[in-house]
Amino acid sequence: MADIETTAQAAQPSDKPHVRKRDIIEVKPERDSANDIRNALLVVCTLIAAATFAAGVNPPGGVWQDSYNSHVAGKSVLASYSKYSFTMFLFSNSAAFSSSTMVIILLVCNFPFYLEIWIAMAGMTFTYGVSISSVSPTGNIKSRYIYIALALPYILRATVEVLKRTRKFIAKTK
Repeated sequence: MADIETTAQAAQPSDKPHVRKRDIIEVKPERDSANDIRNALLVVCTLIAAATFAAGVNPPGGVWQDSYNSHVAGKSVLASYSKYSFTMFLFSNSAAFSSSTMVIILLVCNFPFYLEIWIAMAGMTFTYGVSISSVSPTGNIKSRYIYIALALPYILRATVEVLKRTRKFIAKTK
C-alpha cells in the first residue's frame, strides 16, 4: 500500500516550473553581457592552456629518471612503451593547447597591451614546442604531426571565415 501512495505522489506535477539544464548553460543575450561571455571564455581557455601545457611538459607516465639500456633520462616513459599512444597524446594535447591559445588571442584582440599578450602567447607556444620535443625520444614521433596539430585550429578558423565571406559575397551578387 505504501508503494502505491509513493508512486501516486511522484506522478503528481510539482508546483515548480521545470528548468532544463540546457536553459542554464546556453548563452542568452537578454541575460548574459558580452563582457561576461568573454570573461568566461578567457577563464576556460586559460585553464585549458595551463592544463595542456603542464601535460606536454610532464606527459602521462612521467619521464625516465635514469638512463638504462633502451631509455634515456628525461624522456617520456609512455613513448618507450607505445609510440602510437604517445603520438596520439601529443597530437590531441597540442591541438587543444593551440585552440585555447588561439581563442585567447582572438578574445584579447582590442585589449590594451595586445602586442605584449600576443608576444607572450607566441613565446609560450614556442616553449611548449621545445618542451614536448625535449621529452620525446629521438625519432619517436614525426614532428609534422605536431606542427599540423598546432596549425589545425588556425587553419579551421581561417577556412570558416573565408566560407562566411564567400557566402556573403554570393548573396550580394544575386
